[in-house]
Amino acid sequence: MIALLLWLAGWGAEDDFERGMELARARSLQQARQAFQAGYARAPLDKRFPLELAGLAYLENDLPAAKRYLRRALRLDPGDVYANDFLGSLYFLEDNPEAALKYWNRARKPWIAGVAVEAGSLDPILIDRALAFSPAAVLTLEQYRLSLARLGSIGAGRDARLDLAAEPGDQFRVTLRALEPSKWSSLAGLARGLPFQTLHVDLSNPGGAGGSWRNLLRWDARRRRLWTSFAAPLGRNPKWGYRFHADLRRETWNTGGADFRMDRTLAGFEIRSVASERLSWQSGFEASWRDFRDAPALRRGFALKYRAGADYELLRLPESRVRLVAGGAWELGRGFLARSPESLSGPRPQGAVPADSRYASFSSLALGTGARAAVMQGAGLFSRLEASLAGEWLPKPYSLRARLRLGGALGPAPFDELFSLGMDRDHDLLLRGVSATRFGKKGGGPLGRDYVLANWDADREIFSQGLVAVRLGPFVDTGKVSGGA
Repeated sequence: MIALLLWLAGWGAEDDFERGMELARARSLQQARQAFQAGYARAPLDKRFPLELAGLAYLENDLPAAKRYLRRALRLDPGDVYANDFLGSLYFLEDNPEAALKYWNRARKPWIAGVAVEAGSLDPILIDRALAFSPAAVLTLEQYRLSLARLGSIGAGRDARLDLAAEPGDQFRVTLRALEPSKWSSLAGLARGLPFQTLHVDLSNPGGAGGSWRNLLRWDARRRRLWTSFAAPLGRNPKWGYRFHADLRRETWNTGGADFRMDRTLAGFEIRSVASERLSWQSGFEASWRDFRDAPALRRGFALKYRAGADYELLRLPESRVRLVAGGAWELGRGFLARSPESLSGPRPQGAVPADSRYASFSSLALGTGARAAVMQGAGLFSRLEASLAGEWLPKPYSLRARLRLGGALGPAPFDELFSLGMDRDHDLLLRGVSATRFGKKGGGPLGRDYVLANWDADREIFSQGLVAVRLGPFVDTGKVSGGA
């Protein structure tokens, strides 16, 4: 009896399918949809019905419904060439090339007929090595992502695009667009820090070698800074790169007691690698010198530090524009004192240490009275560890981003290796609504050895024209420091 009922249901579904096809050819789309829906209800395992319903939705310009029906068809037959090709084409129309490639690849598409380059004076050898695909072959999603990751590691290619354009014969042409900044945009970048008594001088792609040279000069009397960084591909290979950086600071700090000054000179070198479309890592060394004034508890001295870090993409759903990335960094250093505590500031009275000694609480010694007890930054090994998890969801025209970070310091770390939360242009531990400075002096925000920080924001694009876009939305930040904050 059950077999008979199933046969009758299938026979009725076949009749619905034939009737729906006739109505569709006659352009009676609504009646055709009703016939296909009736047949789909009779035979939910027949992929022809969701495929035809997807075609009708496309004719009515209802792309979300078309994609929904195609996904249903692919759940019944994941290898259906027509459904994969159709769904990939819909994502291509929505300017979502990654989702398009995901489904096109199942249909052994897109076949690349040629590659065009619009990259100014960027080294052609560098471009050739950055592109993980070649003409006269199928472009895969992994090759597309790896190419963008390599281009993003090049100073002149951070905003690069790989645009796909259909050509006759069911083929495509890829165009690399990595245009150099115009004179006007360079001038705007030069002036962006003037309200903060800061001058930015950035050079992109000097000599066509794909490098970037970034410089900062700040003449604020309480936060003077001179910083420079040069990064470039290693051996004309975008998979590998190196960076030199130097940083000179003279800053006035106040953590709640008396003002004191810190002078720091730092230089470093690192190697980075784009290991795959998901993984990138970096490793390097830093050498630094610190000197303090009006801070008897802090010692001047020299420090060497090794740093390693990596970022790994845990999840990427191109259809939903969802991305989840985990990151981590580890630092190991050693400090060397310049001279004895007594010779640093000479005799001083008991209790000369500022009442609020949060900035010195990372010492392995207890804060007490007398010159010897004021040694808060001794020689020895110190370490820092940080981890992060960042996610984004970008359903146009909206965007939702969230990030969780945490870190900790061990050992007699230099004073400025503490974690500072708040709004400060010198670090990225942003706690919006909380200033990390007080009357222009550093030390006004939460400061400590350990921290947890969560940032969340959502916005909607309300205007976009060329390089100008306006987005509005709320944000929420929350954080906590411990161990001296």
